[in-house]
Amino acid sequence: MKKSSMSFILIVAACLLVSSTAYTQTPPYTQQKLPSGRTIKVGGITKMYFTKGDPVVMLRYYTDLSISDADALRQEVDDIWQSFKIDVEKAGLNSAIISANEMLKGIISKTKGYNFVFIKQEDGLWKRKEQS
Repeated sequence: MKKSSMSFILIVAACLLVSSTAYTQTPPYTQQKLPSGRTIKVGGITKMYFTKGDPVVMLRYYTDLSISDADALRQEVDDIWQSFKIDVEKAGLNSAIISANEMLKGIISKTKGYNFVFIKQEDGLWKRKEQS
């Protein structure tokens, strides 16, 4: 094999190694401890604006639960909501989203998620909107 062909193969192999490492890294997050003692991995909090309607704040977090385990996921989100609700109310907002994201393992890192929407009712109480 020619020296230039061998160099090309080594460069391609190195690029594949670097790119596969980049794809398998977990997204950045910070760990937050809830009053219940549960620790969650927060990927970010974003305020979203729409052309119609009020702004919404969304908390994105990474869960170790399967997104398909709806009951366990709902319990985890309700636990998170108890703390997040305080921040949402301080911001003067009437709706919020908690986005639960499951990290799927593999060569290329992907997430699978489910959004829980909370809406403040006219009586001041918050209600989780059930998805159909």
